[in-house]
Amino acid sequence: MLRRILFGLFAFSVLFGVFAPRAQAQYLEEDPKSYIRKGFFMSASYGLYVFALKPSALSRENGAQASLIGTLGGLELGYDVADIFSLQFSFLAPAVTGDPQAGGGNGDYLFQLGATIHFLRLNQLYIYAKLGAGVSLSLPDTNNNLGLIVHLGLGLKYYTRARHLSVGLEVIGLLRPLTFGGTSGSDSSLSLGIGVMPTLTYTF
Repeated sequence: MLRRILFGLFAFSVLFGVFAPRAQAQYLEEDPKSYIRKGFFMSASYGLYVFALKPSALSRENGAQASLIGTLGGLELGYDVADIFSLQFSFLAPAVTGDPQAGGGNGDYLFQLGATIHFLRLNQLYIYAKLGAGVSLSLPDTNNNLGLIVHLGLGLKYYTRARHLSVGLEVIGLLRPLTFGGTSGSDSSLSLGIGVMPTLTYTF
């Protein structure tokens, strides 16, 4: 249900991004300074997710396996501290087919704090790098249902003719170096997922 909501929000954001520029075109100025590129922002994303490295610690004892390919949806709230630097809170929900307890992908919810650096600007096109860290929660419960998560990303952002809207494409790596909840208390086996997601951002 949650992933359907995320997909619905992203679809609505895309439709809004397509039709809003036409409705507001008569109010826009050609001056690039008229674009809203700094401030509080909200982003929606939805795309492809690949389980590049699946930890044995998250597999069931009966050997059940999950698919290595799925989807990844997310929401992000943040603030542009400067023209090249921003801070954000992100929520991501990867989904793969198969048993929810097989590979740690289906039923995962990721909560992270992070920072973004826009290191290259070409007119209305920005290239950025992102770093974040937080916790992952797997539902329903598995032997290792709570873990640490690290988020590394590289993306493109293009500011449209609509003053508040930008579109982009982001490639991210989600590394889970440690999980908790097992009989031994913690497990250091790695989990690595890679996502490719179109994004839509509204800057207030």
